Amino acid sequence: MVAQGSCDAPVFLQSVSPGTDPALIQKQGFPSLTVDNAYLTQLQADTTGGVAYLATNSLGFNDTDGWTFSGGAGGSDFYWIGGQGNWSDPTNWSLSSGGASRSCIPGIGDNVIFDANSFFTATDTVFGDITAFFQDMDWSAVTQTPTFFQIRDLFPGGDVTLSPNLSWEKIGLSTQITFRPNNGKSTFNTQSIPLNTSIQLLAENNVDTLELLGDLLLDTLSSIIVTRGTFLTQDNDIQAGTFFLATLEPKNIELGSSRIEVFFSWFILDVISGLTFDAGTSEILLGGFKSQTFFYGNGESYNNVSILPTEGSNTLVFADNTFQNLTLLPGADVLLPFGGTQQVNGNFTAVGTSADSIGIASIS
Repeated sequence: MVAQGSCDAPVFLQSVSPGTDPALIQKQGFPSLTVDNAYLTQLQADTTGGVAYLATNSLGFNDTDGWTFSGGAGGSDFYWIGGQGNWSDPTNWSLSSGGASRSCIPGIGDNVIFDANSFFTATDTVFGDITAFFQDMDWSAVTQTPTFFQIRDLFPGGDVTLSPNLSWEKIGLSTQITFRPNNGKSTFNTQSIPLNTSIQLLAENNVDTLELLGDLLLDTLSSIIVTRGTFLTQDNDIQAGTFFLATLEPKNIELGSSRIEVFFSWFILDVISGLTFDAGTSEILLGGFKSQTFFYGNGESYNNVSILPTEGSNTLVFADNTFQNLTLLPGADVLLPFGGTQQVNGNFTAVGTSADSIGIASIS
């Protein structure tokens, strides 16, 4: 077995099913196995018989036992320098603010920092041209008005702190920031700036948490995807094209008092095992865009839900759901599942106008 990476192209070895039992690697024959510049996740080594598993210039995460790590990898602060440039270019990174460039780009355990010495003009742009793994990202000290142009996915293992001076753009519908909290919790301090990217929580278990610090304002074509973990809105407002709870993994969702605008689809997969859903005193507004919208509620209990009109289309509601208050705004056209039950414990409001009537019908 050969696993020889480099500082800018490490080797990734991990369990095929993170969040469940770790994978086991067993060496036979020679008395040792060495990997270099590797990132190991939920990969346990079988040390039976005194076999040594050596990981030089490497990092281990989440139940990676039995390995001997040496030489160090990650854990450094990488500062952006040189103004405009590509993430993949080592000359744009330094180990000190405004310092000399180095021969490597940040890795999975490193912090990436953008500060007063990073940019020269108000139009400088950082092009995220490669899939990037890192620990923390911090833009809070920038003094110019830079743009981050996201071309490939980002994978933070810790906290992300943005700046009110920052613009965030993307290319492609699937581009996203995937949080993988490796210390139990990640925070996302958005500074409430608009973000043209999707956000995913992909934790190792259903306890590791993503916590919002600021409103999460995504564009209409971007999604919030909770694959595994605990998602806390902390009462901050949310805008997104789709709110999607995916996969069969257990997960925890707490909406607090957030006001959540979803333009296309609220979707909870209806065979999730172990979902804990707390709507709190939140308000969900669905629709308001020129497209058919969907509410797959999974039979959960919601606080206030308002269905907005969709120009030239309608809103489909699926499953049996419970609402504290349900409001259909003028012009809304709603289709309900035949034989289903939508229980409203408080107020059901559907008041149209002569110009904008409300339609309610069942579908089979």
